Amino acid sequence: MSGNAAGVACAVLLTRAMSWGCLLDGALRRRAADAAERIIEIAVGEGRDGKGLREAGGRASLLFYGGREASAAEELDVLLAGVGSQSWGVGLWGGLAGIRFTVAHLAGGEEADEALAALDDALGRSVDVDVWNHDYDLIGGLAGIGVALLEGNRDDARTIAARVLDHLERNSQREPTGTTWYTSPELLPPWQREICPDGHFNFGLAHGIPGAIGFLSRLIDAGIEVDRAQALLDGATAWMRAAVPPRAPARFPSWRGRGAADEPARLAWCYGDPGVAITLLAAARTTGDAALEAEALAMGHAMAARPVETSGVRDAGICHGAAGVAHIFNRMYQATGDEVLGDAARGWIERLLAMADPMDGGVRDASVLMGTTGVGLVLLAATTEVEPAWDRAILCDILPGAVS
Repeated sequence: MSGNAAGVACAVLLTRAMSWGCLLDGALRRRAADAAERIIEIAVGEGRDGKGLREAGGRASLLFYGGREASAAEELDVLLAGVGSQSWGVGLWGGLAGIRFTVAHLAGGEEADEALAALDDALGRSVDVDVWNHDYDLIGGLAGIGVALLEGNRDDARTIAARVLDHLERNSQREPTGTTWYTSPELLPPWQREICPDGHFNFGLAHGIPGAIGFLSRLIDAGIEVDRAQALLDGATAWMRAAVPPRAPARFPSWRGRGAADEPARLAWCYGDPGVAITLLAAARTTGDAALEAEALAMGHAMAARPVETSGVRDAGICHGAAGVAHIFNRMYQATGDEVLGDAARGWIERLLAMADPMDGGVRDASVLMGTTGVGLVLLAATTEVEPAWDRAILCDILPGAVS
């Protein structure tokens, strides 16, 4: 990929674009913008030092959205040059699907097209099986592969995305209240298998049913296998809503299975009401379901009223930290104009900045989900008028326009 080829050149972006307003103003905006700029400067230095091939894609996104297009292009060069030098899985977060998403999202030109063709071929071979015996989730499984394939609107990728739908259909479980997916024990990490020896229904956006719902919504938005995807989406949202009726102070547990305590999860993107609420809101916009939108907004208000002391938020990152909570509130606010959600977003940005310097406190690494790169992207989204379309990779984008 040539060094001057970086730039968002994505048909899906154009069809989904919404107006985006700056969340913050005054002193809080200046503090957040200064913190974002310091994180960007560190990312530039890490790129020059050749640090972290697996973080190069995230750095490229941060640098692009931070106005450093030339540095972003250099990171893409590093990423593509290093694809063959390491062993990669196929998942969206840490695998080939993630590389594919980044290239499709940021890059244009002949070399980018060649890279996408090669990545699509690899992903196509990975799902060209009679039976899918692996995860169905967003992080490393079917939903994440599908999300990556929708980026860029390539015909070959759309065909493979329909194959992902085939597997989701076959692996789904029909119940009286709707359609769902069960995570078998052999797919659980050992510590979860100890809690749920028979497996579980996973309610987290990162590893569970909301990730499948999010992919199905985007598949419909892209006009791919609409009738099939709609039937599966309707069944999945019905099952989720029936499985856990509204309750206070929070609604959804992390998972449900024999041995699991059916207690509401912490406030987080990965597990808990924020990830579920934004997924249901996106599905409501896709399907025109006013009742579902109202339910998602009611969850948002309950999340905003939840005391910080009981939120379970202890660090700064997107995955299960203040950045993820702030960004979900910001996205929901931008999509609805609901000031309760806007105030909540501003409050969580303040908490994020107060957790210590987000460059070196409260984060584990330089990644998007767990580290400083994600914090920087969230702060840019809160301090600029540029829609953070990078968040399609965490299923936080929402179609504009309220359901009538």
